[in-house]
Amino acid sequence: MERGVRPLDVNEFCEICDLRLALETHAAARAAVHRTEADLREIQAALECMRELTERYIAAEDGKPFLDDIVREDVRFHLGILAAAKNNLMRNEILAP
Repeated sequence: MERGVRPLDVNEFCEICDLRLALETHAAARAAVHRTEADLREIQAALECMRELTERYIAAEDGKPFLDDIVREDVRFHLGILAAAKNNLMRNEILAP
C-alpha cells in the first residue's frame, strides 16, 4: 500500500509553522549555551558557504544552478544548530515529516 502525503489546510500549516518556530528558537538558545567549538566551526562553515553561493547566485545571469547547493547549506546550517542544542528529542520533533 502506497502512503501519500496528506494535504494541509491553511490553519494546520500555520500551526505547524508556529510550532517549528518555537522549537527552532529554543534550539538556537540551547545551542548558544551547549555548543562546542566543533559545533561552532560546522555552523560557521555552512554559513560561509551559503554567503558565497548566494553571492554567486546574485551575480549569475541564471542563478538556478546554485539553488540546490544553497538549500543544502541551509539545511547543513540548521542541522548544525540542532546538533549544538544537544537535545535529541527536540531534534527529532523538528526533523519529523
